[in-house]
Amino acid sequence: MILLGNGQRLIDRQIQLVNDRFPNCDKIIVGGYECDTIFNSVPNEIIKIENENYANSNFCRSVGMALRATTCKNILIVNGDTLFNAEALNFDTKHSTLVIGNDNDEDPEDVGCNIDMDCIEILLFGLKNKCSKISYLLPKDVEIMKSICWDRNNAKKFAFEVYNEMIEKGTKFKPYLNKKTVSIDIYNQKILDMVLEGKFND
Repeated sequence: MILLGNGQRLIDRQIQLVNDRFPNCDKIIVGGYECDTIFNSVPNEIIKIENENYANSNFCRSVGMALRATTCKNILIVNGDTLFNAEALNFDTKHSTLVIGNDNDEDPEDVGCNIDMDCIEILLFGLKNKCSKISYLLPKDVEIMKSICWDRNNAKKFAFEVYNEMIEKGTKFKPYLNKKTVSIDIYNQKILDMVLEGKFND
């Protein structure tokens, strides 16, 4: 479980910010490895789902399980390793949206996207316009995501693969970015060290 530089747990910060922006929504956590540690420490009203096959599946399977557990028409998806601030959720909810990080350096470890006519065309490793792991879906696009994530042949697909397939099936993602947005995916030791030092505290 990740602690931020101010001593707050990352999961608690995520829950707080989502509650502030979407106070009346269902909140679902899908966990895998050692998920009981998280499940036992978050509020009771949060729906908790264990992906027992986490070692042989990925984003697609976990999100599919969450989609089975809610009747909400609009969906916000946030990965468990994403540190973000309130501004990252301040997008227009009239559109399906992918949140873009502020770091535009080309890094082969990061997934970026091409943007044309204010819509995301494709997501690939090494592109600028870094895609954070935060997305918001309107009802028609939730249905498209269900058709992908409920296909067990897709269980190992990463987020960017799911989003690319959604785009192919007609989803028009709006990119959301402004200078106040903080959205950092904690995927290596260097970034974790910076988080522990409090460099991304707002």
